[in-house]
Amino acid sequence: MRCNYKPGNSARSRKACATIRRIGPILFAVFLFLSAPGTAAAPPAPICPDGYHSVTRVLDGSSFEVTGGIPVRLIGVAVPEGGDDEIRARETLAGLIGDGPVLLERDALDRDGEGFSLRYAFMDDRFVNGELIRRGAARFSAMPPNGRYDGDLRSIQDEVDGGLKNASRDSDCASDCYVYVGSSGTYYHVYGCSCMEGTPSRICLEEAVRQGYTACPCCGGYCDGGGRWGISGSCFIDTLSGGQ
Repeated sequence: MRCNYKPGNSARSRKACATIRRIGPILFAVFLFLSAPGTAAAPPAPICPDGYHSVTRVLDGSSFEVTGGIPVRLIGVAVPEGGDDEIRARETLAGLIGDGPVLLERDALDRDGEGFSLRYAFMDDRFVNGELIRRGAARFSAMPPNGRYDGDLRSIQDEVDGGLKNASRDSDCASDCYVYVGSSGTYYHVYGCSCMEGTPSRICLEEAVRQGYTACPCCGGYCDGGGRWGISGSCFIDTLSGGQ
């Protein structure tokens, strides 16, 4: 910076020029630093970083809160709104993640317009987003630019849709062996089993096994419809009539 000092200027003018000469280079250096490329502020860190988190409550069939009141929405899934299907979706998610810890993984877009952290979730080696689709509680729904696991989720949806088509075409379970699964939990049961979690639904045994369910240790998960019966502990199970 220049100050046009001329002989005869007042003492105040001379003092002002001296001040400008002293601080001018400093201000210029600050200007160059702020305008230099690469000095822009780094994007804010995600408020829900990748890693394990405890679940504080389930909000609906595709979203929940983790410690700190942070809302999380699962990527790539759409759940029904209203009625029994919405309740079933919420119960299914609650059964899958419990209170955690659940492993969360982000994609390209960190949060949606409602402030939900968009994440993939993994619990006990299960891909929660995909498991919701596999169990019929949700459907695949692309959420660009997030799409890291779109191929996996779409494959699961195609598998489910194919199973439904086969079921409608054949109308019956090939083995005529039906069991019951709850909207929560990972076991298949006989009808009325006291260990069943959530709302029960009838399913072919082969389909239950394909979806990852295992026999309930309480009732044994005997067939309903094949006329089998058994005794589990002190409990007599009559699966032909669907009671115990």
